[in-house]
Amino acid sequence: MEVDKRRSTPEQPRIAEVRAFLICDIRGYSTFTSQRGDEAAAHLAMTFAGLAREAVVARGGRVIELRGDEAFAAFSSPGQAVRAALEIQLACSEESAAHPDFPMPVGIGIDVGEAVPVEGGYRGAAINMSARLCSKASAGQVLVTRKVVEAAGELEDVAFEARGTVEVKGFEKPVETYEPVAIVSSPYGGGATAQVGRHVSAGPLPLELEEDFPLVGRDGELAWLRGTWRQARRGNGRVVLITGPAGIGKSRLAGALASLAHADGALVRYTGRGGAAGAETLAAIREAC
Repeated sequence: MEVDKRRSTPEQPRIAEVRAFLICDIRGYSTFTSQRGDEAAAHLAMTFAGLAREAVVARGGRVIELRGDEAFAAFSSPGQAVRAALEIQLACSEESAAHPDFPMPVGIGIDVGEAVPVEGGYRGAAINMSARLCSKASAGQVLVTRKVVEAAGELEDVAFEARGTVEVKGFEKPVETYEPVAIVSSPYGGGATAQVGRHVSAGPLPLELEEDFPLVGRDGELAWLRGTWRQARRGNGRVVLITGPAGIGKSRLAGALASLAHADGALVRYTGRGGAAGAETLAAIREAC
């Protein structure tokens, strides 16, 4: 009898990976659902999911799961996980201020450690700790462990403030907790928070960048661009290079980013393509500065 070797070969053991895990959820989501109904709750959850995804992918993370009022993500860099968490809080706060009928008070927990990859996610103590810290965090707060602080190292744009120890279910010893706080330096010196103003007269969007129809099939890249624009809008300047073979939609992606920035009141400049475009771009940057 012939034996199917594919079925008889034992599954290879999975190797644990060191990752930073971020878990966040909306406070009072169940109450909101009972008071406002499923349709309003679905709208709130969809908005939250979009904001969380954009913040995670813009910081190099991977969204593992988005479920209703919860988001679960993994990062190879603990520092980027912390930055993504602060970005989520800022984005949710801005959205809540713009739409008071759909508040998004969010609590976030982060831990770092070894975890075993499984189908669709990970398993490990660091994930459990992240979930526990998420439940301990107040609305608008991010809580991390000492391991995250040590693994993140010195971050020029983030400070960690001690928040004491807490008893965590499933862990024998009390856990030291810290809250990351964003430090945004003013471009004019000092430690003042930089505010990015909107151009009152931004002018029309260049015709070359206007979108004739929606861009489809590029959700991941668009989420990254939206998340990156949110950072730039707050003063964390970026240079973004979109490159690749001809015909893959680079101009469409650039146009989508331009439309997003223009809708936020930003001044969009277009310098064309070809040999002179490089010099024209540098001239446009100098003029903007």
